[in-house]
Amino acid sequence: MKAEILESKKDKLVLKFEPFDQAILNLVKQELWNDKATQMAGFKVTHPEVGFAKFTLKTKGKAAKTVWNDALKRATAHIVSFGTEVKKL
Repeated sequence: MKAEILESKKDKLVLKFEPFDQAILNLVKQELWNDKATQMAGFKVTHPEVGFAKFTLKTKGKAAKTVWNDALKRATAHIVSFGTEVKKL
């Protein structure tokens, strides 16, 4: 997925993903909601086959980029753990 920053403020981050994978974005979104600083996290798909995903994160008390990066680290750990478990099968 190619990512582009559309807006970056201390408490807000807007990203564009094209092409995008909804499964990965949903995993990151879930991890963002696990952070108490997250006030809003979600993405909108312009069109599932030809469009892009616009992801918006709003935070309070922590920098949006910090919250985003922490969520990515946790999501990555979940993916690695899943891969390890699947290899055991």
